[in-house]
Amino acid sequence: MPYCPNNHGHKNTPFCDECGAKTVEASPGGDSIKVRSPEAHAYATVNQTFVLPGNQTAAQPERVRCPKCGRKNPEADTFDCLGPCGRQNLCLRHFDETHNVCADCAQALRPAVQAPRAPEPVWRQIGIELVTIPAGEFLYGEAKERKYLPAYQLAKTPVTVAQFAAFVEATRYHTTAEAQGTGWAKRKADPVWDEVNGADWRHPRGPTSSVGGKDSHPVTQVSWDDAQAFCRWAGLRLPTEQEWEKGARGIDGREYPWGNAVPDSSRCNFDKVVGDTAPVTCYPAGASPYGLLDMAGNIYEWCEDWFDSKHEYRVLRGGSWDDYSSIVRSAFRGRDRPVSRYDLDGFRCARSL
Repeated sequence: MPYCPNNHGHKNTPFCDECGAKTVEASPGGDSIKVRSPEAHAYATVNQTFVLPGNQTAAQPERVRCPKCGRKNPEADTFDCLGPCGRQNLCLRHFDETHNVCADCAQALRPAVQAPRAPEPVWRQIGIELVTIPAGEFLYGEAKERKYLPAYQLAKTPVTVAQFAAFVEATRYHTTAEAQGTGWAKRKADPVWDEVNGADWRHPRGPTSSVGGKDSHPVTQVSWDDAQAFCRWAGLRLPTEQEWEKGARGIDGREYPWGNAVPDSSRCNFDKVVGDTAPVTCYPAGASPYGLLDMAGNIYEWCEDWFDSKHEYRVLRGGSWDDYSSIVRSAFRGRDRPVSRYDLDGFRCARSL
């Protein structure tokens, strides 16, 4: 009787009904029997001339069904999973010979593929350190009104020259001063504020000045619009006026970030003592109750808010290297048009929680 060459037994048709192979006539001397050896895929074949007593051919091996795909296979050609599932009589396609387990158990044994780490936010990549200001009430303004704010974060320092340079390099951004060709500056030889051709964030007092060697100084000659553009790129925002003030004076309504003592040159850069910006970390004695630096003097800092209902000016806070002690108080409100840019205007960033 014809049989399947792929060990699917005797068939009454020209082709195997299980694998589709063409059937062949049985050898007059007997049948070939494959026996699984201890080594995977190594089979011993009984000689085709082997004949059982009584001149009867060897019986076909018992066929069992694979529990995964349902295909019938000679039991000797199947495998038993040594893994947790313990399934038996698996065909080769569903068996992992390396681990002697089924394909499902083998998948579980493989190390889990770690999800790719999310890239760090831009603000962290460029070294902006954020400080959490806890939720709660505080005393606000000259009248020390009691206000409440939810928790938020403020940058420990104003944005530096190096951080702004990273923004410009990444985005090819042109500041307001660069677009208009001028910025306002107080030249050392002239105490009057002048609109200076070629003054910009790289040249705060005109083409002959430079921020070379001042990477840790606060960036200046930036408009409110420039500050907004930087914050969007960094994944942050400008602080509101109330957020800025709470970060500067804490909750007790003190006059200055460090308390009520009048400013001196150990606490802040003010009153033309330096005559220029200073590095943002060089006045630790002037830190606010939350550890924020340069909240008094060095540079004015843009806030999100309009100064009043006329919507002509944006708020500036903190005073600068050029201002008297009364101007660097935490409650003092400055103002300027959103496109204005001076060599004493900068900003710091905030983040909602």
